[in-house]
Amino acid sequence: MSVGKNIKIFRKKARMTQVKLAEKAKISRSYLADVENDRYNASLDVLNKISKALNISTSVLLGEDSELANVYAARMDIKRRILEMLNTLTDDEGYFHGELRKEVFKKLINSQLDMFGAAEINLSERGIEEIENFFDCPEDYSDSTEAECIEEFNSYFNYRTIKKALDSSYTDIYDVENKLIEITNNQNIKHIYNSKIEIPILGSISAGQPMDRIEYIEGYELVESETLRGRTAYCLNVKGDSMIGDGIYSGDVVVVVQQPEVTSSDIAVVSVNGEEATLKRVKCEGEMCILIPSNPSMQPQLVPAKNIQILGKVIQSRRNFE
Repeated sequence: MSVGKNIKIFRKKARMTQVKLAEKAKISRSYLADVENDRYNASLDVLNKISKALNISTSVLLGEDSELANVYAARMDIKRRILEMLNTLTDDEGYFHGELRKEVFKKLINSQLDMFGAAEINLSERGIEEIENFFDCPEDYSDSTEAECIEEFNSYFNYRTIKKALDSSYTDIYDVENKLIEITNNQNIKHIYNSKIEIPILGSISAGQPMDRIEYIEGYELVESETLRGRTAYCLNVKGDSMIGDGIYSGDVVVVVQQPEVTSSDIAVVSVNGEEATLKRVKCEGEMCILIPSNPSMQPQLVPAKNIQILGKVIQSRRNFE
């Protein structure tokens, strides 16, 4: 079956009109109609937008055995590796470490400027020229102008902007990977990579699930070893907005250390009645526990202590700049 027919089938299953799907995918309805009728072959970028709008994976949309699915899977694998390298080269705010800025700009940014413009990142030629001049002759800049150049660089080129640019058809994703490999192999910066530990991102967990037996891992986060201090940890994708009062939003990734007990001031990963875990503060008195959200629009939940299990404590939240 063709990709166009697959799109039509999944669109109808989702009870969407072409107009609605085109609107959610941010493409024109006429273009979507041509794709569904196999008059055009959509790019992987467009197929990715359509699959997100339909809430299915792109590989399912393409058909597991199709040649295009294999191409897409290979591209996604490269993108995953790129994001892992970017994690090693940036801090928790998504900004490149100071000793890397010049090398990243010279080796990667200058060769891939088109991808940032295509990704609608607000670049100006004058701004780029100023950053380039700064890296060439930093001694010519005062402390205040140096700070301005660094701030400008950070706003243009960071984890979030590069991740966004990876979806641009102007991006040579193979070149980006090769340039990042060159940068991470630089002996002068290997200490950054070696100071981080790869932690699995689990889609969800439930009470009683042994962590070492969970097969479905959505990816990995690199966490500083000094943050973990030898503790066993995992990451979770946040679903819902119960802890927005603590700056934790749906779509964020939290770093969790495994432990069976927490204090009432800790944000816990807690499972109720063996179901999928949630984030809450937990305060227990006698045989009852109160699960406390930090969203002012939500009410605390009273649960028998025997029905809850603490699966860990949140020690860090990451926005991932999306």
